[in-house]
Amino acid sequence: MVGVVVVGVGMAGRVRIHDLGTPDRPGEIQDLHIVGFVSRQELGEINGVRQISLEDALSSPEVQAVIICTENQRHEELVRRSLSAGKHVCVEYPLALSASTAQELFMLADTVGKVLHVEHIELLTSQYKMLKQQVAGREPQEGHLHFTGKPLCEKKAGFLAFSGVTRVTWFVDLFGELSVEKAMLEERPEQQNTKLTAHLLTANNKWLTWVEERGEGLRRSKQMRITFTDGSCMESLPQGPGGPEFLFMQDLGLFARKLRAGAPFLDGEHAERRRILHCLQLATDIQRHCMQPA
Repeated sequence: MVGVVVVGVGMAGRVRIHDLGTPDRPGEIQDLHIVGFVSRQELGEINGVRQISLEDALSSPEVQAVIICTENQRHEELVRRSLSAGKHVCVEYPLALSASTAQELFMLADTVGKVLHVEHIELLTSQYKMLKQQVAGREPQEGHLHFTGKPLCEKKAGFLAFSGVTRVTWFVDLFGELSVEKAMLEERPEQQNTKLTAHLLTANNKWLTWVEERGEGLRRSKQMRITFTDGSCMESLPQGPGGPEFLFMQDLGLFARKLRAGAPFLDGEHAERRRILHCLQLATDIQRHCMQPA
């Protein structure tokens, strides 16, 4: 059995606590046993799971793994402390708020011989899997992905390119490594609206545009349009089958498989790390472009 502690009890943290404690969880995560949770709030217990301090969690021999579900700004510190304490780590994306820091954390995981798994549930949705099937083997001529959602606190979530890195990850996973041609940030404080526009290039110099827009009154949605070199066009995202997909449970399964395989590498881990680091480097480059004087 692998003793697990969940750090952070927002929506994702509470789902993790529930999934780890449910008796009918899939067999691949039966070996994960929740020991407790860590929160800055005084909560006592959740679903029968006790609250413990981070210090006790990191020093306890009963705890072998830490799942980090906090705001993005705390990821680096908590990953570093957990690995240094000899714990395996599962952390929500983004791993860190710079590509260089993420590289350091992967190197630390290898040095201490522990698994460092970065959650990315948006790659596990049925909608994305259907999109990947439809795009497989086709070269884009031009693509456009526009995401909207409610405002985020930049101090906690990081620059938009990092809090929204899942969108650029879609492009990279579908079409390979990219480069940043230009990017701009538009801020309208009076409307509490922020809009990031990044123009990316594929290895074959095809344009992909990513727009991340956050503002009051904006509902969470994604719109995507891709034209292909064969002249065909995809006007919208495919519709998933609907119903619960248990995405965090799926992610726990990925984490559990890595734990069983042993650190530092499982088949495919090299490619996964390369993708994570490449996307964080793109986010770093986008932020640099946006910070440059007009």
